[in-house]
Amino acid sequence: MAKSIPRCMSAKIIGKGHDLAERRRTHMIDLYDTGRWKRYYSEEEFVALMRETVRLADSWSRMAEPLQAAE
Repeated sequence: MAKSIPRCMSAKIIGKGHDLAERRRTHMIDLYDTGRWKRYYSEEEFVALMRETVRLADSWSRMAEPLQAAE
């Protein structure tokens, strides 16, 4: 996944990126809740991946806020 999010994007792309980031966050939470993460990751890997997932989802949310307020 990209390390940074470009600043100049259309509202459609921002909306799709935000939706994808939220789906990924939901998936990671599901992996944690069910314990399935242990099949795929070490604890350190999973924690790092979860932090990155949350950081990116929060970034997309901040970018989508002005668009949601305009609706």
